Amino acid sequence: EDAAMFGVRLTDEEITCSNEADDLLKITDETTLALEDIDPPFGGQAEDTAVEITASDDPGDDEVQFEATPRAYLNPPDDAGALGQEIQAVQFIDETELNGIVPSGLSVGTYDLIVVNPEGEVGVLDEAYEVTEELPPRVESVSPSAWPTDTISVDVEGEHFRDDPDDPEVEVFCQPTGEDIDDEDDLDQPDDITVNSVSPTLIELTVDASNLERLSACYMRVTNPDGTYDVYSPITITNPAAKFLEFQDGPDLNDARRAPTALSGSPTRANHYVYAIGGDDGDTGDQNATGEFSRIDRFGAPTGWSYLPYELPEGRSFADGARIDDFVYMVGGVKDDGVTGEILRAQVLDPTDVPEIVAVDIDVEELLEPGDPSDPGGMDEGTYYYRVSAVYSDDDPANPDGESLASEPQPVQLPIDGAEVTIEWDPPEQINHDIEEYRVYRNVEPDDPYGDESLIGTVDDGTTTFTDDGSITPDDDEQPLPLGSLGTWKQVGELDTERRSSGITVAPSPAFDDEYFVYAIGGEDDDGEMLDDYEFFSVNVFGERDQDVGTPMQGVDDEGDDLLLPEARTAHTAAAAFGRNASSVAGEAPSIFVYAGEADDNDTHVRVTYVGDDGYLTEWEELGPTRMIPGGQTSGHAGAIMNNNLVYAGGGSSGDAGDSGDHTEVQCDGDDCPPATISTAYSNLSDLEMEPRAWMGAIPFRGLWYHTGGVDTADEPTPTVQFSVAGATP
Repeated sequence: EDAAMFGVRLTDEEITCSNEADDLLKITDETTLALEDIDPPFGGQAEDTAVEITASDDPGDDEVQFEATPRAYLNPPDDAGALGQEIQAVQFIDETELNGIVPSGLSVGTYDLIVVNPEGEVGVLDEAYEVTEELPPRVESVSPSAWPTDTISVDVEGEHFRDDPDDPEVEVFCQPTGEDIDDEDDLDQPDDITVNSVSPTLIELTVDASNLERLSACYMRVTNPDGTYDVYSPITITNPAAKFLEFQDGPDLNDARRAPTALSGSPTRANHYVYAIGGDDGDTGDQNATGEFSRIDRFGAPTGWSYLPYELPEGRSFADGARIDDFVYMVGGVKDDGVTGEILRAQVLDPTDVPEIVAVDIDVEELLEPGDPSDPGGMDEGTYYYRVSAVYSDDDPANPDGESLASEPQPVQLPIDGAEVTIEWDPPEQINHDIEEYRVYRNVEPDDPYGDESLIGTVDDGTTTFTDDGSITPDDDEQPLPLGSLGTWKQVGELDTERRSSGITVAPSPAFDDEYFVYAIGGEDDDGEMLDDYEFFSVNVFGERDQDVGTPMQGVDDEGDDLLLPEARTAHTAAAAFGRNASSVAGEAPSIFVYAGEADDNDTHVRVTYVGDDGYLTEWEELGPTRMIPGGQTSGHAGAIMNNNLVYAGGGSSGDAGDSGDHTEVQCDGDDCPPATISTAYSNLSDLEMEPRAWMGAIPFRGLWYHTGGVDTADEPTPTVQFSVAGATP
């Protein structure tokens, strides 16, 4: 049809009654939204697919970019015989980028992409997205993921790789550090990539990276013969000596935090976040209970910090933590009333684990009753957006007393004053939740854009409908949780010994898939005494939102006696080396290193052990003085990581906060491994550009090394954040 406004007539055939409204539906032939691309442009029928939708960064004179927040749809061709589908969990990143999820279950075929801004501007890409019967490739890991400027062998592990009729195409695109390049044609690529062999789960490559600039951050694209592909990032480029770290400044935290806990999470394959939790203001009696989170972009840069919706049960500093799939853990630390052994856990909230609005009823009966026509009651005319979230009971195993992310927005357009709106929804389809009530949100004023909804009511679990008659004013202090949020913190265990500043690390079980062990090694007790023992607890992963935490166990030897470090130690780093972060130990039981920190008699030799099938550690071995970390990384909780067969340490203090760093190689010496060892050849990391800091939250995540908060050379808490490429890590 030609562009026009159309009315709608509704007829009840049983009572031969009808009514109509003019100018209710707009059909337009103008596409003024500068829609550019959807990536990936395909998805498997049997799985959800995370997509990125982009608009032009240089729109024409009569075009516009995205406004917060558009709706996006996949529409089949006229003769396809399939139904269209709204893209779920649309997130407005900026004027040129949206993220969303294409749900599983669409009919196989090609779909047009339609995006509609809140003000009505429309963009269309014809035949932009294909639903395939066979699943696209999925890249899970690239090893190694830190490449020297040389010719190297690379293993790409994943699923659904196919070599019929031809081998997959593998491409790598690199951005030099400090650059901001959007056009793929302007990015650097390796001189040569040769595919040596292909199986459904492994591609073996030879890569000539000799032409690439060190400190570059890269992404890899693997394309199957049918044109479907997956993208993995980041891969980082070193020089042959691997002296490749160079820190860049990220946006500051909202609060200066001494000794926060740094964590990571990925609610979808396209959305990744880093977290800074707790810390204090420099006074161990004034702990911070808040946390902050920041989305990271494709090349690993943080994009700004926001407060998490849920605080810790009590403020906490000098703790450490770990992520296991869709949960994060905090262990020990200092609370307002002293040192604690509590183990806390929170869920990384899933944007697909939400209610779904399935029906809308608009009631105009009151308008037909006699009354004052100047005050019809009900709602004002205009467009409203509704969203629903689930609130869980205190017995919920994943998010007790917490709230889910909210449903997709349901738009409702009222052409006249006085109507009432009833929405109906289905509960989240996922298992392992105990729902107590639902929260309903809508925009405060009619025609306010989507993304500014506020709470208008709650209903009990047994009810899945809500009627809005306009009498409730939305509470603009209560809004839906943002993507990237963590759920509530719940205590899931307690160590036998209260510990602060201990070495916390996690290692996979050498005997069972989906079992992990979390270790708390050394530290200080509430009297300030350094500790020489360790404790651990198991985590069994049974699926999404379903992890069982075992009872903490005291570390003992084969005779049942406490297995002690040769010296009491605190403010140190514990790090596990296993196949995913150290290919040199692949196939061996994980090794655990303890290094740096403060120790009795200043004995800070590196200690190493390995993980038994039952989680207990073997006897600690001392690595000689030539393997001690040099420089200033002796106390103050140096930022240190295990990554790509290398141990890195930076910052920390020997008096003042430091800005130096060193690294050495993880080695596995034949019959003597496990445990692994480290090389005596420490190498100074040149040109670090790192702010002097100690007691920072430090974490490796998706190929980068993040430092959050800490204290500066004046021993004052800092809000600053820095990051550097460091190769891909779990």
